[in-house]
Parts: sequence; C-alpha cells; structure tokens
Amino acid sequence: MAARVLLSLFLVAALVAAPQVLPTPTAHACSCNSLTLVEQVERAEFIVLGVVTRIEQVGDPDAPVFPPEYDIDVAVDAYLKGSGPDSVVVQNFSLDSDGCSAFERDSVGQEHLLFLSRFEDRLRTGTCEGSGRVTDHPSWSESIEEVRRIVSRQVEPTATEQATSITTPAATETPVATDLPETGSGDGTDGTLVAVSAIAAAVLGLGALGVAGWRGLRRV
Repeated sequence: MAARVLLSLFLVAALVAAPQVLPTPTAHACSCNSLTLVEQVERAEFIVLGVVTRIEQVGDPDAPVFPPEYDIDVAVDAYLKGSGPDSVVVQNFSLDSDGCSAFERDSVGQEHLLFLSRFEDRLRTGTCEGSGRVTDHPSWSESIEEVRRIVSRQVEPTATEQATSITTPAATETPVATDLPETGSGDGTDGTLVAVSAIAAAVLGLGALGVAGWRGLRRV
C-alpha cells in the first residue's frame, strides 16, 4: 500500500516538473467592422491608385520586434480623393492579409487601391479600410468607378449650395448708418425730412407775404 502511494506521488511530481508544451498559435482571419463603400470613402482622407515600388522593414530585421514595421513606397497613378505628391510612403505593420494588411511580400510592382488616413503624420491603411491589390476581376474596376462617383457627389455642390455660394454677405446685409457714404454734412439727416422742412418754410414765407400784402391794401 505504501509503495503504491509513493508511486502515485512520484508520478504527480514528474508531471509537474515536466516542461509544458504550448499549442502553436494559429493565424486568425482579419475581422473588420462592416462598412459600406460610401462609409469607407467618407472616412478616408486620401484615396489613391498606385503601384508599390519598395517594401522596407524599419529597424533591424533580426531584432525581435512585434509587430514589425514596414515602409511601403507607392508611386501614385491617380488621386481619387484629395491631392498630393507623385509618391507616398505608407506605414504598415504586417505583410499578411490575415493581419488586415493591404500589402503582401510580393506586392512590389502591383497596383493597389488605397484608402489612406493620417496617424501621427504617417499614412496608414488596411483591408478594413477598403484597400487592396487591384486585380483583373471586374469587381475591382466596378469599385473604382463607384469610388469616383461617390467622391464626385461629395465634392460637387447641390443647386441650393451653388446659390448660397454665389450670394455674398455684402449683397444681403442691410448697411448701417456708418456704412453709408458721406453727403457733405455728415450728420446722417434723412433727405425726405429736409425736403419737407424746406417746403414748410416756403409755405410760411408765402403766407407771411400774403398777410403783409393784405395789410397794405387796407391802408390804401
């Protein structure tokens, strides 16, 4: 009996002391919030069509840094939204589409549609933003044309906005007294009031002359 107890204790101790074998982590598919193309266009500061010309890992490639950082050089063919230089550098932290990266290790020389936004003065993007490699699949050409239409609707003002933009504040505001041009006296007296006063004075003068004439006739 004592031997069995000792054997059980020995087995438990051996299991505790044995190195633990951890399961190998598996790659997880990229998970994104569901966004429409209109929402993706609205969120992006710049949308470009361009070809990747260089991928360079920042820092020492042998250093155990996670996640690794990459600079992606892109020669811009066209700005679908915004404007900028002929080439841009995109900051990226993966070259695996499973990590929501719009770029892969063989992206050099490939055309990409990129929805770009600035983070701490660096341009970033990802598949969740709508970015990716442009292929010959018809869906890509359709998406690019739809992006152009969405951007044009956002940029072009409506008829109401055009009317508002044409009308200037100076044409609609009523000028105050200080905005009126000086008339010589500079006292701001209303012209109609002056004319009425002049007419009244003339009538009184004629009345006085009439009274004086009538008195003269009586004396004669």
